[in-house]
Amino acid sequence: MIDDDLRRPYGQPRRHLIVAGYPTPNGPLHLGHLGGPFLRADVLRRHLLSRGHSVRTVGTSDSWESNILFTAAKRQWDPSRTAGHYQGRITAALRDFELAHDAYLDIHAAQHATAHRRYSDELVDALHAEGRLTLRTEQLLFDPVYERVLAGCWLAGRCPGCRSEAVGNSCESCGLWFGPHDMLDAAPRPLPEGQRPAGLSPSSVAVVSAFATPARGMRPEEVAARIGHVDTYLPIVEAYWRWNPAGIRLTYPIGWGVPWPMAGPDHGSVHYSYGTGLVAASKVIGRYVADRYGEPDPMGRAGDTTTIAVGGVDAVMPWLVLLGLTTTRQDFRPYDYFLFNQFLDLHGAKFSTSRRHTIWVGDYVAAGLDVDCARLYLATLSPATRTTDFRCEVFADFAAAWAARLDHAVLTTVKSLADRPLESVGPAGAALIDALAAQDGCLRLPDTDIAAAVEVLDGWLARIDATRADDLSWWHLWGLALFAAPLMPGWAGRLWAALGLDGEPSVHTAIDAPGWIAQRYAGLRPPAIGVLRTLMARPSTDGYPDDPTITPEGT
Repeated sequence: MIDDDLRRPYGQPRRHLIVAGYPTPNGPLHLGHLGGPFLRADVLRRHLLSRGHSVRTVGTSDSWESNILFTAAKRQWDPSRTAGHYQGRITAALRDFELAHDAYLDIHAAQHATAHRRYSDELVDALHAEGRLTLRTEQLLFDPVYERVLAGCWLAGRCPGCRSEAVGNSCESCGLWFGPHDMLDAAPRPLPEGQRPAGLSPSSVAVVSAFATPARGMRPEEVAARIGHVDTYLPIVEAYWRWNPAGIRLTYPIGWGVPWPMAGPDHGSVHYSYGTGLVAASKVIGRYVADRYGEPDPMGRAGDTTTIAVGGVDAVMPWLVLLGLTTTRQDFRPYDYFLFNQFLDLHGAKFSTSRRHTIWVGDYVAAGLDVDCARLYLATLSPATRTTDFRCEVFADFAAAWAARLDHAVLTTVKSLADRPLESVGPAGAALIDALAAQDGCLRLPDTDIAAAVEVLDGWLARIDATRADDLSWWHLWGLALFAAPLMPGWAGRLWAALGLDGEPSVHTAIDAPGWIAQRYAGLRPPAIGVLRTLMARPSTDGYPDDPTITPEGT
């Protein structure tokens, strides 16, 4: 039986809810999307499950985000249909990359759309009743050609903070969120050549917008207690208040979205998807979990579930704004933890469809390439605090080296054990306990570091390589499966099954009668560099079956 020390409790089992990404459904997912919040959330999920905790991973897309309008305009599609089309492709990519979700909700689906609008309106009512709702007149640009206010996806220019190119009122480079009137060199965002007729230059127009006075939850000391890597992301919060003295934006004059329920805001103002919209989406997720699993609402004030939101640097303020939109009149509590990451580059530059510089998740899967290889390499690049770079040649060499190391460790150990019966954990015990503790430490909330988890796996492999054949034991393979499981669930699951063990790798599964079922084990399949280069030259597809009425091209 397993030694008592290896059964030591990993904290009392708790319920967890993980919500990752919140992507805009205006295009398919590429490897850069998955290498950030989605992979980090999935590694955390699998680790918590291996320690005996209950975890629900439920996600949704930002289905009212204004950039959906831009894609729809370029392709002359209906915006709602555009969102639904890419919602399906996002769901398929997450599934095929083994980024497990219990559910991935479509906010446009009737049952969720009704609740989303009700929750949005209820939050406005609550803010108004508390005296925290204010109206402000802004001078924004108006495009007389298309007769629309230049806000959201229609406005392009440079960030007032770092001066990088920006769209709408946020900067992907530095994470700053600002008002549309703050954009430098503001101009209509160009559609493809030939789609914008000649006309008058933009002029100024007065727009009444709604803002909310933030709750105390957005004070720096409150934020710092909930976010990982505080030194990297707290300055983004501080910069936000320098550019948004009016408070938290609640409306946007883009004419498409959830209608604003009260008098005042004009020019087609709708609920801002990054304000009331994200609160409402979180409440929809919480209500789904409560109804589906018969548990307390994890997003309700009485809930006892640990809630975790995971996003990129461009989503720091949308997620943290939830701390400022709590009210005493609405049954909602913000997430307990927020995990953020920087962007992942591809060969030294941002992933880009227009520059033919991307690798779609669907193309990678359709080419028959090993998902575990990509997950492990992306985990080493996990950009928690800095931008990192995916390089095809490095990836191919990395995958080949790891495939050889893993096979050597497994097959050498199996050969040395032969028909040897299970022993006490013995000499491997102290090292195994230390390595399990190290894995716990690097995946602990909120400074969850999946790159460090790869180092733990690497260290355990090195230990197996350095151990004399006579000192190897089944415990070495038991540990190897556990350390690999959050990162490479397919490979680790095959190793676990080859040991004759059921279910997913877990510290609570003992090896009572170890053996080796060779046909259940298969190693990694490193990708060929030529295939990877081919995928980089295919920006017009994402590898999934086409809707016959819609051309599958990302933005």
